[in-house]
Amino acid sequence: MLAELEMHNRQVARQDLLAAVWEGAESSRLLPLAEAAGLSGREADEMIGRVEQAKEWLAEVDRLPGLRRDAAGASGRLDKVRARAAAKIARLEDQVRSAAFEAETAIKAVHAAEDLSRRLLTMYDEGLLAHADTPQEVLRLIARRNAEETFQRFEKVRVAAFDERNRCRTVVCNIQKQLAELPVTISSQRDEAMLRERLKDAKDRLAENESSLKNAQAAAEAARKAIP
Repeated sequence: MLAELEMHNRQVARQDLLAAVWEGAESSRLLPLAEAAGLSGREADEMIGRVEQAKEWLAEVDRLPGLRRDAAGASGRLDKVRARAAAKIARLEDQVRSAAFEAETAIKAVHAAEDLSRRLLTMYDEGLLAHADTPQEVLRLIARRNAEETFQRFEKVRVAAFDERNRCRTVVCNIQKQLAELPVTISSQRDEAMLRERLKDAKDRLAENESSLKNAQAAAEAARKAIP
């Protein structure tokens, strides 16, 4: 009987302690209630901590209706933005398709006309089209072809001049190497004089070829720029 009474008193004290904690009572009031409930200091601190945490949760839960309203409003605005964006994207995609079709049609027309121009050029070359009847576009093709042929001729001259310049450089380098390796003896003086004479002639030819190459490069560049 005494044990039951003691258990009942502890339960009542525990309920009183919980009520006091929820009310935010001072620790001086909570301590005797915790002792009466038979709680250790750690157990009482844990209970108080959980209640304090529950108070914070209650505050957040009380905000739930407002949070739901805010979320519903934001979702509604998002749906409207998405709908407007989708409509705008659809219009832009239509514009892209229309522009692409227009560009493709125009390009095909250009290719078709260019093909006809090349066919007329062939007829001109075969003498089947008089110069007076030749369209300007075909005359432009003729002028371009003539300019390209001229450029190719000058380019061949430039390449030949370039190769000849390099050959002369090689000759000069070889003679200079022979002079450098020539032993210093009395009998080698005649060879040295001969080599120096050859070197002078090679350098003169190299200078001439350098000048020729420069002129050929200028002529080829001018011919390239003249291509319409």
